[in-house]
Amino acid sequence: MEVARTGWEQVRRARAAARPSGTELLHALLPVGADLAGADPCVAARIGRLPTVRADQRPHPRVAAEAALAVVVALGATRGTAPGPDGYRLLSRAARLAGKLGGALITLVDTPGAASGPAAESAGIAAAIGDAMAAVLACPSPTVAIVHGEGGSGGALAAAVTDVLLMTPQSYFTALSPEGAAVTLRLPAEQAANAAGLRPTDLHRLGFADDLLPGTDAATITHAAITWCARLGTQDPDVRRRLRRARWSTELRNSL
Repeated sequence: MEVARTGWEQVRRARAAARPSGTELLHALLPVGADLAGADPCVAARIGRLPTVRADQRPHPRVAAEAALAVVVALGATRGTAPGPDGYRLLSRAARLAGKLGGALITLVDTPGAASGPAAESAGIAAAIGDAMAAVLACPSPTVAIVHGEGGSGGALAAAVTDVLLMTPQSYFTALSPEGAAVTLRLPAEQAANAAGLRPTDLHRLGFADDLLPGTDAATITHAAITWCARLGTQDPDVRRRLRRARWSTELRNSL
């Protein structure tokens, strides 16, 4: 995996590099499926059947009808978008639907954070994020998150509290955006990013990310999602959910 030398370079790469959007990846994962209606264009969701693959294969749309059911949510349907309350309500609904139907939940994370400002606050953005996070944590089905671009603050974390979290070379994840951290700490944004440990390699070392993908292309992401869903599907649901809650309620294994 080729990762930028500094945190700020990683942020710039995530924001500027050519790569598929969340919507493109959504349809690559579920070439045959139906979209879930939502009122926020920043979030897209779809239900369908995943292609079946072996470890040495790439999925093909023609075998989709043979495979397992899944619900996929793109939190950040297009790049640089900040979901509002309706977007997080769609994530909550998708997580509950996956659990009800017994299908895997896959989230695609690419957002600098949730929408802010008086309109979002008055519409209940904080409560919507909390409800979405609770729904993802409680989902009885296998859950996989793929951070393929920006991962900013609690707005991104709501979709990331899954059994397995994967990151691509053009992604980062941080509790506070570099610009926000710069204001808080009175540092240049570049310095704040460099000190944040937000690169995929940093987060894998800390235990936040379970695996680092070699690319950000649709084929690589699709293959990884299907492979991990299959692995998780062999585990006892109660044990899997208990481990998930324990993971996201304790400190990272290599944190200070």
